[in-house]
Amino acid sequence: MTFSAVESSAVERNLYAVCSLLLLTFLATVERVRSTFRSSRDDERGKIYFRNSFFLLFSSYLTCVSSALVEFLLFKEELILPVTLLGSFVFLAGMSLRNSAIHNLGRQWSVHIDLRKTQDIVRKGPYRYIRHPYYLAVLLELLGFCLIANAYYSIVVVLGAQIPLLFMRVHYEEKALIRKFGRAYLWYKRKLGSLPL
Repeated sequence: MTFSAVESSAVERNLYAVCSLLLLTFLATVERVRSTFRSSRDDERGKIYFRNSFFLLFSSYLTCVSSALVEFLLFKEELILPVTLLGSFVFLAGMSLRNSAIHNLGRQWSVHIDLRKTQDIVRKGPYRYIRHPYYLAVLLELLGFCLIANAYYSIVVVLGAQIPLLFMRVHYEEKALIRKFGRAYLWYKRKLGSLPL
């Protein structure tokens, strides 16, 4: 095998990796937008708390995904397959957890922190174990995407940008839940432990 054949093979593998990652990004984005906005029940909206939190989280999510794509396209010549496979597992686990959280919230799901008259504390599905599985799912998706792309510097972007926003959103959401449900939510919170995600 000549040097040019080896080089051509490496270029083909890299092109395949780039196309696969771009296709995954497109499909994941379509699924994310579809499930988020199709499931949001804005027809029965209650009082909205911390209105800008959705915009901040969504912007941060896009920044993290873009960072991983740019890092991959500019600095990666080849993907390390075990890291990519691990990332795929983490990413799919995040998507599955997110869809389960949305499904179990049912009509209470919203992109905003919004409490309705008919709202109740959900204690089924992943909410039996985690107070805010949706936010954990978002974090898993982003970390998984970075691992799929072998974009290790972008993991720092996720940790520095998304995690503080998620904890800020949790803080405001829990204040609203305590205001609405009082001791019932405090008992639920105590039962599941101190970590919200």
